[in-house]
Amino acid sequence: MNRAWIAGLLGGSIVGVVAFAWPGVLRAQGPAPVTGRVAYIDVGKIFGEYQRYKDIQEELKSLEQKLQTENEQRRQQADALQATVEAMDRADPNFVKKMADALQAKIDHKSWFEVKQAHTAREIALATDRIYRDILKATEEAAKQAGYDLVVYQDEYQPASMDPQELQNQMRTRRVIYANPTVNITQTVLDKLNVDYRAKPHTPELFVP
Repeated sequence: MNRAWIAGLLGGSIVGVVAFAWPGVLRAQGPAPVTGRVAYIDVGKIFGEYQRYKDIQEELKSLEQKLQTENEQRRQQADALQATVEAMDRADPNFVKKMADALQAKIDHKSWFEVKQAHTAREIALATDRIYRDILKATEEAAKQAGYDLVVYQDEYQPASMDPQELQNQMRTRRVIYANPTVNITQTVLDKLNVDYRAKPHTPELFVP
């Protein structure tokens, strides 16, 4: 348990004692004043180490392998029909029909592939949204328990390019320049997420018909 957690818990205990001893005074004073305490989290680290995200990644890997296998089968079928057409005598009465079949097979393969891609992209987006909402909820609960009024996203400055324009863009998008490590509640939020997630029965999350 880090110092921020201990301070938050002790602060909560003191408030409870005061409320019990002088309820009339607290009621007269109204809501407790805002303390202005700030903490930060690394959302990227939480995503990468959240078990739910890892499980979804494994699901996605399995799904992609399955789709790749079916895609290859459909491609081979379309190619086989095309090869049959190319080997036929154009005077053959079945030539026109076979050529139409080969063309339709290519169209069906292309359409099937595009639909599967759209379904997969949708499932990834929905899963990402669910995970981020988990992070928001866990962060709120951890912050309230420890007595923080504001939690910001802190990222490390790691230049990805030496292009001056890209560097400037990266600098402009950063909102937190420095944060004291003692107010980093990343691990607290991550631990809460994993404990809550592992306590529930695991069910597949990605559905691509």
